Amino acid sequence: MIKLKKLISEVAAQHMKDTYFGTMKSKGGQGSLYMNHKNGKYYLSVKSKKGGGHIIDLPYNIKDRKKAGKWAVDYMKRRVSGMGESIELTEKVKLGGAALDSIRMLTDRNNHTRARAELARHIGDKRLIQAYEGMMYIENLLKGANETVEARSKLDKILFRAAAKKFANMDVVNSVF
Repeated sequence: MIKLKKLISEVAAQHMKDTYFGTMKSKGGQGSLYMNHKNGKYYLSVKSKKGGGHIIDLPYNIKDRKKAGKWAVDYMKRRVSGMGESIELTEKVKLGGAALDSIRMLTDRNNHTRARAELARHIGDKRLIQAYEGMMYIENLLKGANETVEARSKLDKILFRAAAKKFANMDVVNSVF
């Protein structure tokens, strides 16, 4: 029993250092695609909604990330969710330099709420966009932002959590705020 716990903790520690590429969700469960940092091989970590979980090594001839993603989606369709079900694939992307520069300029001009609304636009979350636009309206009406600090901090938690799921360069995104 002790050897099994040690083995599980070693495997988990190894996988935390691996590169994450995206998650596929289906009715039957979800799978996350990783690349082993030591040997450059891809693997799929699958968690079933029925309670099981397993790790599948992708075939050795797959060296390209796009091919690995296609193989993982096909595997999820065949094995986890059943034939014909659509799979939602989410892959982290990098926020572009022009978008980062515009957010940085807004922050430099002390227009923090508009900068956060701009980030919400790049994420594509309509609720956050509307919330920050409403916040800007209130700030203009009250001629100040001090009254909205508490509400903005709660929205910021939601915004930055969504940004961390969407963008691979989250350290750069955090640096512009």
